[in-house]
Amino acid sequence: MHPSFSLLATEPGRQRLVGFALRFAHGTPLAPDLYERQLLAAFVRGSFSLDYLEDRLATRPAPAAQQAIVDGSV
Repeated sequence: MHPSFSLLATEPGRQRLVGFALRFAHGTPLAPDLYERQLLAAFVRGSFSLDYLEDRLATRPAPAAQQAIVDGSV
């Protein structure tokens, strides 16, 4: 298995990858907003798959629906 894929299998691994991405984006237009940070936190906890996270980021819902997605009630 490729090392980056094994990092996705555990919460500490996901935290490491997300932390790297956040440090990389810090202070740039790529830095995530609150909704994106909430999605990333849920991904780190294992609430979402990478595919689901990518889909939610690519098809941003209306603000009223964002919290329901983060909470997993959609």
